[in-house]
Amino acid sequence: MELDAGSVSDSGFASFGPKGILESIPDLFQMFPGIDEALSFAELIQSVQSMKYSVIIFDTAPTGHTLKFLNLPDLLDKLVDTLLKVESFFGVFMRMLSLVNSQTSRGEMFEKVKELKSTITLTMEQMKNPDLTTFVCVCIPEFLSVYETERLVQYLARNDIDCSYIIINQILNYFDLGDSIIKAQNSLDDIKEETREIFRNLLELIKEQQSMLKGRVSIQKKYIDDIKELYDNYFNIVAIPQYKDEVRGSEAIKEFSKILLEHSPIPF
Repeated sequence: MELDAGSVSDSGFASFGPKGILESIPDLFQMFPGIDEALSFAELIQSVQSMKYSVIIFDTAPTGHTLKFLNLPDLLDKLVDTLLKVESFFGVFMRMLSLVNSQTSRGEMFEKVKELKSTITLTMEQMKNPDLTTFVCVCIPEFLSVYETERLVQYLARNDIDCSYIIINQILNYFDLGDSIIKAQNSLDDIKEETREIFRNLLELIKEQQSMLKGRVSIQKKYIDDIKELYDNYFNIVAIPQYKDEVRGSEAIKEFSKILLEHSPIPF
């Protein structure tokens, strides 16, 4: 599911969306950056509430976009409060606007605004209820990903939103072939001269690849240690190995889900 701010004008919120109030009082809405996304979020809230599923999963964008998404209810709440204050203090002005905007009467407009505020309040209550909502953080063992995960975890903690699981994805497997390579190199003397150079070059390529993989694994180990230090006592940490193929199709997803449920031990 993807938020599309452009679709708001075609939805049930059009009466106070970009084609409604936004056209009537643009200066007011300029105080709210991201208002299109906020109204899209409101539409999403109503859609989700009408769905008949036991579990609904949102696969969110990277952390920066996710935090913006989580801030939208607060943005909407401020917007609604501002509109209700406008109703209280500028009633005459709003009645004049009603004459300009023939699509929606003043009373209908503020009824929709109040309905939206109620929806926002309910949504925030649901997001802060650990029996209904939880976040599962997914990261890879690299600096930026671990940093962004910590940023998200801190935000969720400050806002009383449950987060109990951290998945470490794309963990590399490493097998040290150093001794085997040395033995193979020592046995080259038993091979004919014309094939010896071929195997020598092959072993050098293997050593180079081993060195590169060992370096990547060393980096991953450092950040996996950081993850364990930060979260091991408070979170369920799930380790997922790097796959040689993409996880696509129902059968591959079923196999992948088994690993999620197995709680494989964290390597290193």
